[in-house]
Amino acid sequence: MPVFRRRDLAASAVIVVLLALYLPFLALGTFLGIGSTDEMTCVVLILTGTTVILLADDDRSDAASWLTPILATAAVTCAALSLISSAGTLLPVSVATTVTLWSVQLAEHVTFAPTPLRRR
Repeated sequence: MPVFRRRDLAASAVIVVLLALYLPFLALGTFLGIGSTDEMTCVVLILTGTTVILLADDDRSDAASWLTPILATAAVTCAALSLISSAGTLLPVSVATTVTLWSVQLAEHVTFAPTPLRRR
């Protein structure tokens, strides 16, 4: 049975909120009063930063630990550049990189606890 850390579960909740806000905005162009790309970029930047902070506690040297800072830097940089340029072309890249970071970290942190042996 897989065992998840609390930080991973909190990051999963943030990713669900990010996708629940971004995907309808991407499809409709407006969602829940968010009508401009700059407003959505601010939301994505805040949720990306929250996800990065929740997943940035690696003190282990696992197989994918070298990938975490690269993906985190790319996600936040793309969101910030999208906000600065006001074009919004890097916004999908930021969301995709954040989801990739989350999935890599979740796959890295999931542990399978052995089932306890029953005593006879």
